[in-house]
Amino acid sequence: MTLCPPASADGRAWPGIAVIGEALVDHFDDCELAGGAPFNLARSLSAFGVPVTWVTRLGAGDAGASRVLASARRFGLTDDGVQFDPTRSTGAVEVVERGTEHGFRIVGGAAWEAIDLAPTRRLLMRRPPSVLCYGTLAMRGAVTRDTVTQLLRETTALRLLDVNLRPGSDNRQPAAAALALADWVKVNEEELGHLIVWFAPSCDPLAAAAPGSAARAGAVRVLCERFGIERLIVTRAENGYEAFDESGSTLASGAGVDLLTVVDTVGAGDAFLAALLAQLAAGRAFAPALAMANRYAAAVCTERGALPDDEEFFMSWRWSLGLHAPATHAA
Repeated sequence: MTLCPPASADGRAWPGIAVIGEALVDHFDDCELAGGAPFNLARSLSAFGVPVTWVTRLGAGDAGASRVLASARRFGLTDDGVQFDPTRSTGAVEVVERGTEHGFRIVGGAAWEAIDLAPTRRLLMRRPPSVLCYGTLAMRGAVTRDTVTQLLRETTALRLLDVNLRPGSDNRQPAAAALALADWVKVNEEELGHLIVWFAPSCDPLAAAAPGSAARAGAVRVLCERFGIERLIVTRAENGYEAFDESGSTLASGAGVDLLTVVDTVGAGDAFLAALLAQLAAGRAFAPALAMANRYAAAVCTERGALPDDEEFFMSWRWSLGLHAPATHAA
């Protein structure tokens, strides 16, 4: 069974997906786990059998790099897109847990903030993707920001932005730079509120917070018009999800999933995006793919960290999502 047919349900070709950005080590109170939103996305895509090209930068030979690479290999990712920095360390994040919720403290000056353009461009020329995924955190380091910006300007792939706003960071300017290069954007509810305040000042953010409201549709339309966005996907945690087109019209929406136990919510948005892309790569329609992605993201919240350790978890969800093949990688 091939998971990447010549075209998806909306007519785009999907030969493979490229993911560029941070790979790091999440420091929890009781353990250390490999993480980073792009890395979470790449690992889940590979577990779902989607050909994925993963690009990041790690410290040369440090313990964090060893942890990241071990996890990458476990999920079937090749390391030909991994760069090694002789002076910067592998990224690290302190995860601040508040019950089942969490916050992050990011260590600056990490290797992933200095991804080099030349080797990345050569790799993507050799293995051109149909989707190029990136996040706002990749725009905070000057070297990586320049690399991502240039690649997005050159590519013919669908450019998909995962917004990740972090407390204590200069979020507005990186967000504006990232949004200006995106075709599709995924945000969570809180992030959408920030974007409306920053970039749709004529809109009432309180009125726009109401799902299904005319004010919300109007604010989405203003954002899409300002940045040339084709689709905006909003994950709403326990309240479900929404997706809009460039006019602010709702393409699909769904309620949250009731869970008996929530361990943590780390990586839930990354899980949602991975399941959505995997199904679109398999030719499934957008609305039902969103619904299944919502269910998968909820299931990840019942496990520790962004990705479960249990292979049976992924086997079960590959079948649930109709994705039965192991990952394959282009030469």
